Amino acid sequence: MKGLWVGGTALLVLLLLGDRAAFTARAADDPAVQAMSYIRPEAIRADRRFLADDLLEGRGAGTRGHEIGTSRTHSHS
Repeated sequence: MKGLWVGGTALLVLLLLGDRAAFTARAADDPAVQAMSYIRPEAIRADRRFLADDLLEGRGAGTRGHEIGTSRTHSHS
């Protein structure tokens, strides 16, 4: 699971920091351009801060912290 997290994080960083000119060159009705307008880096940072907080007491499967993290993730989908 750790590899999946690292890979997903790397992909997200590439999307957020990628060449913005490539996105602006596309047509305004392009679904990828529209999707990028919904990504808010500040919201991603807030979620990461919450999920990394020590108050969750770890996120091992079946633990209280795992259940809280899962509930928050599902409520924001």
